[in-house]
Amino acid sequence: MLGPAPPPRLDGGQAARSPAPIVTARKRPRGACNAPRAARSDRPGDAAASLGDAGASIRAMPKLEHRVPPPVVGLVAALAMWLLAPLPPALPPAPGLAQALTLLLLAAGVGVDLAGLVAFRRQRTTVNPLRPQNASALVTGGVYRFTRNPMYLGIALLLAAWAVHLWAVWPVLGPIAFIRYIGRFQIAAEERALHALFGDAWAAYAARVRRWL
Repeated sequence: MLGPAPPPRLDGGQAARSPAPIVTARKRPRGACNAPRAARSDRPGDAAASLGDAGASIRAMPKLEHRVPPPVVGLVAALAMWLLAPLPPALPPAPGLAQALTLLLLAAGVGVDLAGLVAFRRQRTTVNPLRPQNASALVTGGVYRFTRNPMYLGIALLLAAWAVHLWAVWPVLGPIAFIRYIGRFQIAAEERALHALFGDAWAAYAARVRRWL
């Protein structure tokens, strides 16, 4: 029986080796290796930066306390109401009702404001709304038996009278915005100052009389 033929030999007498296989690198799609990774918005650093910005905004809010006199806030609100009045929708005309409500709210606003000023003058304490820490007495008599902030309530009533006089939908937001702003940036800081000055007397008064009505 004949066996398999021996492999061919080269001049050196050694068997010829099979050529090594050629490995071809697989090409990646163009741009796949150099494409930058998309930035992730949920990285811990970005989240911390966002929280830091929010915290800075919250810390900056107390800087608005006792910065703008309440009458100026009322004037700004009145101007905004006048600018918003022409916007639709329009209310059906009711001149008689509008005039009666306007006069009623106007009289109430002026009366409450004056009553608050008179009560302060009688106690000879400061009426400066930007310096509540200078108060020399806790005023609890007169109109202050019914509201803790008659002068701010008076301005709100005057803005309500102005809204009725304009007789439009959007000016109604004026008194609401005034009450919200004054409550946050004026009254809250005043109450902290009064509590620091008068302690339990202030706490008892605040428990007995409402902030507005």
